[in-house]
Amino acid sequence: MMLNRGELDGARLLSPAAVSLMIDNHVGDLPVWLGGPGMGFGLGYGVVVDRGAAATPLPEGAAYWGGAYCTISWLDPEQDLVVVLMTQVRTYGHINIRQDFQVLTYQAIVE
Repeated sequence: MMLNRGELDGARLLSPAAVSLMIDNHVGDLPVWLGGPGMGFGLGYGVVVDRGAAATPLPEGAAYWGGAYCTISWLDPEQDLVVVLMTQVRTYGHINIRQDFQVLTYQAIVE
């Protein structure tokens, strides 16, 4: 639904403008503590604005959000990709499940 600008199976759930507000950066160049350098913030999602500064495998324009116990989801409009990783890992500072899964996801795409 998010990748289809608010429409799912022919039913409009959100306006295209609402989706744009959710996944576009609204903080400009202000630092975003939670995401770190290279990340911005939309209305509900972190947004990759500078892939190199962010040191992420996610492309610029991708929107993401993580949760407790190492879960993460992201939208990649460029690849028409939605990913949800559900885990039950606490604490997880000593492992890189999120980033490793992102790398593996993009390595699996062949075109």
